[in-house]
Amino acid sequence: MNDMFQVDYLPDEKKIKINLPEEAWKNIDTIIMTRLFQEELVIEKQLNNGWIPISEKLPKENEEVLITLIHGEVTWAYLHQGEWYNMFSTYPIERVIAWRPLPEPFKEDAE
Repeated sequence: MNDMFQVDYLPDEKKIKINLPEEAWKNIDTIIMTRLFQEELVIEKQLNNGWIPISEKLPKENEEVLITLIHGEVTWAYLHQGEWYNMFSTYPIERVIAWRPLPEPFKEDAE
């Protein structure tokens, strides 16, 4: 399997790039990297910038997420009893095609 992928360390960008063939990515949901002393980092699959088609998977009930509507608008919402809502909608939001988890909040560097 080692000949299937390539790992590049980019110290200037503070990144590690893992290059896998598309067929391998289709079968992976999560990558777990182990640091020294057995700390674990979990990296979410970032295909299509992390967007997950609703035909593949739905978020947990009442979990706030970002959604993309069929005409390209992006907003936040949550799924409740099979319908999409946010605090601005009295009626369910329709034509949702994809979702992704909310990003982590901004944290200032403690330098």
